[in-house]
Amino acid sequence: MLDAVEQISKQTIVLIKKIKDLIFEYKNLLRTNYKFYSQDLLNNLFKHP
Repeated sequence: MLDAVEQISKQTIVLIKKIKDLIFEYKNLLRTNYKFYSQDLLNNLFKHP
């Protein structure tokens, strides 16, 4: 049981890092390609895909 919890925890950490990297990528994309940038917009994109 503890091994399963450990594996899921490690997978979750990897997933969170990937989401964080994707947010950073979209943040740069919005800043460079559009005249507007909104942290609220970026947050909503990831809250409501």
